[in-house]
Amino acid sequence: SLLRIVYEASLQAEYIVHDPSARTERAEAFLDWQWIERDRLRQIIEAGRTNFARRLRDAPLRKIGSGENELNDNLRRIGDRYLRTNGKTRRHWYPEHTMLDLAKAIGRHSEFEWFQFLLSNAIHSGSYSLQSSPTLNSRTVLVYGWVFTFRILAMAVSHLAIQLDPLLKQNVDASLVCLLDRGSPT
Repeated sequence: SLLRIVYEASLQAEYIVHDPSARTERAEAFLDWQWIERDRLRQIIEAGRTNFARRLRDAPLRKIGSGENELNDNLRRIGDRYLRTNGKTRRHWYPEHTMLDLAKAIGRHSEFEWFQFLLSNAIHSGSYSLQSSPTLNSRTVLVYGWVFTFRILAMAVSHLAIQLDPLLKQNVDASLVCLLDRGSPT
């Protein structure tokens, strides 16, 4: 769901700026992770047995090497930054093992467990979601989406030291309060 995407993006943004001494390193790790993702996609295409994979492998731009050199150069540049102790590449850009660990690192453990259950269960067609009426109505989804988006904005405002007008500052600050400690959004 889009709500889960925005929620996880807000957690990652908050994690990046959470520790001022690690902000630059975390931001670079986030941005450089794209090269790992691009390499994984390249491996999927190379190993693919479908017509689609063959068409991608045989695409004219790919034959020219468009992007391949840049990808390989960046993979060499980032080296073993994302390797675990067993020599395998981590599953995520952040060193924590899971999104739950990341949420714990920024003090959003309880909120994460709640939203992860609701949003993941629906996405993965969990028995609870399939047998229950929608847990989140459209207004709730809209309000939570707004809050998570404003959290991302709050991280940018903090990092860039942007001065907001009082009403906007109030809304941005309100987004940082744990949603489980608020009244109902409906």
